[in-house]
Amino acid sequence: MRASLSAERPTDAVALFRVLGLETLFLVGAFAVGIVIAGIAAAGMESLRGVPLEEDPMAALLLSPLIIAVAAFIYRLAAKSADPAETGAGPRPDKLAVLPTLALTLGLGIALIVGSTALSWLFERIGWVVVEQGRVVEMTTAVDGGINPAVFVLAPVAGLAAPLAEEWLFRGWYFRRLARRGPLWMAYAASALMFAAIHGNVHGIPIYLLQACVFAFAYARSGRLWAAVGVHFINNAVTLALLVFVQAPVV
Repeated sequence: MRASLSAERPTDAVALFRVLGLETLFLVGAFAVGIVIAGIAAAGMESLRGVPLEEDPMAALLLSPLIIAVAAFIYRLAAKSADPAETGAGPRPDKLAVLPTLALTLGLGIALIVGSTALSWLFERIGWVVVEQGRVVEMTTAVDGGINPAVFVLAPVAGLAAPLAEEWLFRGWYFRRLARRGPLWMAYAASALMFAAIHGNVHGIPIYLLQACVFAFAYARSGRLWAAVGVHFINNAVTLALLVFVQAPVV
């Protein structure tokens, strides 16, 4: 990491706890604002369409990346206000060249799919069955023997909107600032736990933790946030394809 990112890193437990606490407070507070704004948007959608949100899984799906994108924007404002020296600099002084970054992204994407499958199998051996979120399974279940029309809404949201918003928030801000202000292990652990928590799927926790660490590694190794977005996209695209065409219970 560049000197500016590693300077003044606290080493004692109390100071580390303060750093973690402040950044997590930024994250949780930003999420709260995002939820409020999404709630206002949901009320507007219900009023216009006359359909309760709980009866419209596609509308509810669209609100998820909205919450995260708003949270990322609010986090950015809070971080810059608390830390005037915040420049948005990446996690390494010299970014990896484009072609090596593309190779890294593709390699990590494939490795994540294989690793997730293996991890799911291992956890199933001890009785922990890893399953996808219920709403996603519902939207990918075949209708009259054909592809569920909801897939055409789910695909751009899961394949593009979610990776962009989630990587901007969790790796571009939360992970990066923790890595800048504390030890790298803390940045990996905290960002992975928070990433798993926001999905609200207890059965998928092992996979979410693995995914978060791989996404963070892609960013930390390349210095380019789009590498993390790319790995996230590959993971979601392959998962969606399996759910639509194979109905595999993977996350």
